[in-house]
Amino acid sequence: MQGKKYIWILLFLAGKAVFGASPDSAGIFIPDKNVERLAQEYDRTYFPLFIKTLNDIGKNKNLLVGQYFQPGEMSDPSPDTIYQITAPGSPVEVVYYKKGFSDKAYVISLPVPWSAPGNKDPSWNLWFQSLTWLDGYLDSNNPDSVFAAYKVIDDWILHHTQYPDRDEKYAFADHPSALRMWVLLKAFHKNKQPGFHQAGLENLLLMSLLSHIFYIVSLEKYTSWHNHGAISDQYLIKTLKDLPGFTLQQQFLNLAFQRIFEQFRYAFTTEGIHKEHSPCYHLFVNRLMDDILEMGSELKYPIPKDIKKLQSMADRYSIIVKNLTWFAKIGDCQSTEYDPYVYDKSNDFLRIYPRSGWVYARHQNSLITLIAQSDFYSFGHYQQDETSFVLNAGGHDLIIDPGLYSYDRNSKFENYMRSPFAHNLLVADSLEFDPDLEQTGLSGITRYYIRNKRKQHYGAFEMTHPHYEKENIRIWRQMIFTPENLYIIKDIAIAMDTHMFSQLFHLAPNAVITKSDSTIQVTWPDHPYCLEFTSNADEFEIAEGQENPLQGWYFPEFNMAWPSKVLILKKKGKGIIVQTKIRIYSAEKLARKPGKEEKDADLLFRKLESLERNQLIHCPIPEKWRPARK
Repeated sequence: MQGKKYIWILLFLAGKAVFGASPDSAGIFIPDKNVERLAQEYDRTYFPLFIKTLNDIGKNKNLLVGQYFQPGEMSDPSPDTIYQITAPGSPVEVVYYKKGFSDKAYVISLPVPWSAPGNKDPSWNLWFQSLTWLDGYLDSNNPDSVFAAYKVIDDWILHHTQYPDRDEKYAFADHPSALRMWVLLKAFHKNKQPGFHQAGLENLLLMSLLSHIFYIVSLEKYTSWHNHGAISDQYLIKTLKDLPGFTLQQQFLNLAFQRIFEQFRYAFTTEGIHKEHSPCYHLFVNRLMDDILEMGSELKYPIPKDIKKLQSMADRYSIIVKNLTWFAKIGDCQSTEYDPYVYDKSNDFLRIYPRSGWVYARHQNSLITLIAQSDFYSFGHYQQDETSFVLNAGGHDLIIDPGLYSYDRNSKFENYMRSPFAHNLLVADSLEFDPDLEQTGLSGITRYYIRNKRKQHYGAFEMTHPHYEKENIRIWRQMIFTPENLYIIKDIAIAMDTHMFSQLFHLAPNAVITKSDSTIQVTWPDHPYCLEFTSNADEFEIAEGQENPLQGWYFPEFNMAWPSKVLILKKKGKGIIVQTKIRIYSAEKLARKPGKEEKDADLLFRKLESLERNQLIHCPIPEKWRPARK
């Protein structure tokens, strides 16, 4: 194994690439120019070979296979030509369906209508083109099912022999191309198994694998500073690792590791939290990182110390996410993969991540969990939700995030879901946020205070965002929480003109709202937990399942919309403070009368106000790596 390490070192020197630096103390990431130059060098060399492989496939030529694959990889007798397969056996109906993404199941007939599916299902763009829906057919022990998958793969390859494809926007997009490369490799290995070999297919698969590898190595559609770029490198490493007969395996592995390490350095904050605005996406990219480092260990590839440290921080944060957000569909989360966590009732829990904009708090008395966030790093999986929060008690949702409806930008619910009106925050008039990439890093926690008393946590924090500044409006949200289940939200707005400000509280489905003289009570028929609101707002409204404008909707599953009540507390003015107290109690116990916790809350507010505000700093997105071809 020492020899393999020596080879990696030689590759570093040959490529003149070094491991990039971590972000500085302010969290500003500066990419390593050496890695960029290495990526551009490979792009100049191998993008033309991608074009050549496509042309050769179209001309039924197979000359490159012998050049880039060792003889042991090839078993078919014909080295120079490709054959279109005509698999024997009983016809098998092939169905496209991607759970959680496609609208329905589609029966696929040959030739496949790759460029004209005749429907508006957005999953057709990414998942259909990825061919991952053929996994079940390829994994089958039924030869007819496997041969049916071969036919679809054969059809895709022979219908995509020119670049760019002007009829199909997503045929050569980064994400589906990387996943499709892995499907091609699965088909290649399946074709070597007794009973599943189809004459003429091997050469076609090897040529298509070559074209995909050269394409993913290039920068043509490589997405720097986005999870799609990381996915491209992940599947490039997976493919190369299982393709030992490829003569450029080690050189391309070196490039893929160098690129993805730079992606990781950008993708996580200095506290180890993924930047694409969602606990679910943190778990996803953290698993991707673990997968990459495990493959690196198997390949004896040296892992830089800063990447190991980043992984350790990300893993610790993932434990918190799994323990405390199994219920919360925050941001682009469809549903949790984890069973409800059995809490350790002996301890309260509080974590504030001031450089990442996240707060997690749990109180032992009634297992109440608060999650609040204010982060804006890019438009990747971004929702206009800075300063929003969710509340859960005993495993029951109380104040909720809307969830993920779809990725269809033409859907009215997709646009609503990403708007501030679908979140628990302060909005001005009917104004959506006006996010700008010059504002990345300027949403966050400006100050916070933690008090530990009798092993119980009292907390206060302040968050802000810049997305109303173009309307000459500045907003800060202060939140207080105490072990007595009292939560106070104080929104401070300063404006040049008069506006109607509205605090939004999205309630879990089936909420029952009752108004008394000074309070608003919220109960649910399926659990004992209740909310009691008191506020200095001038008026309130309740919206549920509203169409124009859209308001009061919840998305429990992909492409599913349920009406759900929203409590809207309103106050008009220029410089205003909207302060709302929320008490959580069980129906078996009456709401506690105001007592010592009110004084504790006042002290927390005064302590918070005494602290100097942290000045948030713009964290620019690095310039995308682009080809530098001669």
